[in-house]
Amino acid sequence: MRRNVNGCWNLGYCGMGCPTNAKQSMLVTTIPAALRLGACLLTHARAERFVLRGERIASLQVTALDAAGQAATGIELTLLAKHFVLAGGAINSPARHYTSWAQARQAIDALPYQALLARVVSAHVMKGCAMSDDARLGVCDALGRYRGLANLSVHDGSLFPTAIGANPQLSIYALAARLASSLARELTGKASPGFGADGDAAP
Repeated sequence: MRRNVNGCWNLGYCGMGCPTNAKQSMLVTTIPAALRLGACLLTHARAERFVLRGERIASLQVTALDAAGQAATGIELTLLAKHFVLAGGAINSPARHYTSWAQARQAIDALPYQALLARVVSAHVMKGCAMSDDARLGVCDALGRYRGLANLSVHDGSLFPTAIGANPQLSIYALAARLASSLARELTGKASPGFGADGDAAP
């Protein structure tokens, strides 16, 4: 399988962040493209909890962080949106099932820990918010819409029903691009740049 790199120096730091930006991550592809199209990028901030109103998300509560991106500054932000998209990966997106990190931590602490209860080994963590048209098999439908909240979607590797057994970067990109294009078309009535009317990549 061809690696998603451009001018790799073979330094071996892929998993810690490519020091030469050869790895075609969202940092050098999707995010700059979104900014060119008018997106706003909020940095040094941590999403804390959704504020729910019935079966919709009314807002997202955010804590501003220091320059190192670690310590809270005491500044709280409230983000409003017509639709929210989770893209926190297989660890952070499932954690949003809880109304706060404290509640998520409480659930983790309640797990039964004992030696050899389960063997978990993965360099590429996936699943957690599985997608399926069958509600018994997935918390998200085939369009990445989160069941139970009308204005929430998930667009990341947590949608896979299990680990796919190979580096998932291109598969996650393809899935997220297709779902995001479909959602953008639904919300705006227009096809996304670079995609056809049906959400597939334009020839």
